[in-house]
Amino acid sequence: MTVQGTRRRVLVVDDCEEDRDVVARYLDGEEYAVQTADTAEKGLRLITSQRYDCVVVDYELPDANGVEFLAEVPPCDRPALVMVTGRG
Repeated sequence: MTVQGTRRRVLVVDDCEEDRDVVARYLDGEEYAVQTADTAEKGLRLITSQRYDCVVVDYELPDANGVEFLAEVPPCDRPALVMVTGRG
């Protein structure tokens, strides 16, 4: 549900283009505005320059894992986090 006509902002951080696109296609629309990044570094640059309501992050990124990524986000700026992985 949107709040006062504002779309919730979602950042998808995943090195697999297909996975980023699936999540973005599923969410992007009337309720959610989706941006994507393919590395933890790019995701952190976005998250420190813009506000997100939720971050969907792959556990395995080329330059960090999802836990390391979250640890780099300043506590006062932490959005909700959904971590995904294709491995056990």
